[in-house]
Amino acid sequence: DSITVRVPVGTVVCSSVIWNYIAYCQNTPAPSRNIFNHVPLCSK
Repeated sequence: DSITVRVPVGTVVCSSVIWNYIAYCQNTPAPSRNIFNHVPLCSK
């Protein structure tokens, strides 16, 4: 599909990482989340 082709791969990967990170955080005690504070999630 043409729409799928137009979407940059990086955007798809980044979205996946962000959603997985959110799901992970929702199921993880707060102290464990601190490990990921330094991990960039496509924030730039």
